[in-house]
Amino acid sequence: MSIMSVRILLVGLMLSSVSACSESDSATPKSNPYDLGFVAQELVREGGSNCLDPQAAQKQDGASGQADAGGSHDELCARVTFSWPEIRSASSPELALKLNQYIQNALQNSFEDEVSTTPATVQGLEAYANGFIENYKQDGNAFSSWMLERRMEIIFTTEQLISFALSEDGYTGGAHPFSGVNYSVINLQTGTPVSLADLLNPGFEAPLNVAGEKVFRRVRDIPDSESLDEQGFSFENSVFALNDNFAVLKEGLRFRFNSYEVAAYAMGPTELLLPYEDIQALIRPDGPLGHAE
Repeated sequence: MSIMSVRILLVGLMLSSVSACSESDSATPKSNPYDLGFVAQELVREGGSNCLDPQAAQKQDGASGQADAGGSHDELCARVTFSWPEIRSASSPELALKLNQYIQNALQNSFEDEVSTTPATVQGLEAYANGFIENYKQDGNAFSSWMLERRMEIIFTTEQLISFALSEDGYTGGAHPFSGVNYSVINLQTGTPVSLADLLNPGFEAPLNVAGEKVFRRVRDIPDSESLDEQGFSFENSVFALNDNFAVLKEGLRFRFNSYEVAAYAMGPTELLLPYEDIQALIRPDGPLGHAE
């Protein structure tokens, strides 16, 4: 059995009214000058020897109290869900096209890889989903259901920048499911990704890592007298270093270490927020970050 649906979920919202998503308490950002709006889209694809209606499967799991990462014990199915904002703009169609291609590439990439620059389309999403389902059908050890859900969300916008969060949840057998969140920041003037070097002064790395370690230790409740290694965290040469998985928010720069990245799966992910006032000396006065507040 194979079912596919594409649904339009939300129409006509202007990015000027987009505030940070529910995981952030950021206030509504400034309006942008590019007349950008979006339509929320969703694609669902499933296939397998016994795909139950999702609501029926939920009821069955609730009644038995045996829900797990592999879905209902009576269901043998692979289900893929993609959701994303389709950017639209009457006055800046080229920018909208660049943003939409970036979103499609991010959704279709391997989650651990850098986003490809090769043009991608919604048809590519369906092909990706079909491949996932075929892998499930060919897996002789598929005694439970598989699932993959990827969501691209706009979490903050400024006059020059837009921050995205790509989240992934899935299960393909094994001891536990997998999940993660990858952040990205796009320059609205060029439609290209922004790096920390675009936002901060040359030589920012060492002082940024010092500030980042302070927040990391506070979030993880690790005193300065104890090493990160002793607490189960692994960094190259045992020296703390931030990664490039960051987003620009109203209050500061948010960084995230996903599960397995610097610690065992059981330790979970770690997110930290570096307030702008703590790194003010590092911010390029002529860079786009000065317009984030």
